Parts: sequence; structure tokens; C-alpha cells
Amino acid sequence: MSEGRRNRRAPRRFRMPIDAPATPAGGTPTAAVSRGRRAWRSQRGAGVTCFVLAALFAVLAAAAAADGSRIGAASPTAQATVVDVIQMYRRSEVALEFTTPDGRDVQARTDEYRGMPEVGDVLTVQYDPADPEAFVRELGDDTNRMYVVLFAALTVALVVGGVLGLRGRLPRWALNR
Repeated sequence: MSEGRRNRRAPRRFRMPIDAPATPAGGTPTAAVSRGRRAWRSQRGAGVTCFVLAALFAVLAAAAAADGSRIGAASPTAQATVVDVIQMYRRSEVALEFTTPDGRDVQARTDEYRGMPEVGDVLTVQYDPADPEAFVRELGDDTNRMYVVLFAALTVALVVGGVLGLRGRLPRWALNR
């Protein structure tokens, strides 16, 4: 079966190479392509860029996983009272007070909670028994797990893009042509 007229690409002999002269045979000058743009238009440049971005997202995924690993399903819980809501740029932090089972009074701040608690609300929180002031989150808040999954998925997609780029198999739309 033949493809539709729209989907056919021009034969290779009629395509203009990236390093074409600034003045084509027709006589009208074309805009010069910068070195950075030529590098991105190449398969190898796009592949290397994908691998660099994949490394960045892998570090972010590892940091989010390490941050969330301090509090697990087996972490102790406590009833905490919200004593202050600290407004930040896009989200707010809450200051909490709670007592551990061994009688230790803890004052902590967290941005891992659901909804918009107000001063005086009581939240069920999980905490790290080794350092309850630093690692506290509301029970059932899985925001950190979502970040780990998101960053890991982006890492995998960028690694696939890097491999395709270094093998010269990236689609044309991905090369900014």
C-alpha cells in the first residue's frame, strides 16, 4: 500500500544537509545555524544531552528515595497538634507538637501532609524514632513516593532517548529540525 502524500518525506538527495552553505543555489541567503543548534540537531548531540539529563534525574530520584526511606510503613505514629502554619512560596509548612511513647516532647516542622491543616488541628503523623524533629510526615502522605516514581520514569525515558540518539535512531521531530 502506498502512503498518503502528506506522510512521504522528500528523497535523500533533495534534503538540505545541516552544514549546507549560507547561500543556496537559488541565491537567497539562509540564516546561519549556531554550533549549539547544530549539535542538538545531530543524533549524537541529542543522545549525549539525554544521558546528561538522565544522570540529573537519577540523582533526584535517589535523593527523594533516601529522604523517604527514613520513614517507612513500620515507623511509629503519634497524634500531633498543629501549632503554626508557616506560609512558603507555593506550599506551606506546619509546626507540630507531639509526645513519643517514651515520654519525649517533640516540636517538628513538615511539609508532608494532606489538605490544609489549621492551627489546633490534630494529625496522625509518622516519625523516625532516631530523629523525630527532622523526619515527620502525616500518615498516608505518599508525595515522596510519587516523586521517586516520576524521577525514575524520566530517567528511564531519557536513557532510552540517549541510546537511540547514539545509535542514530531518534525520530526527526526529536531533533528540532
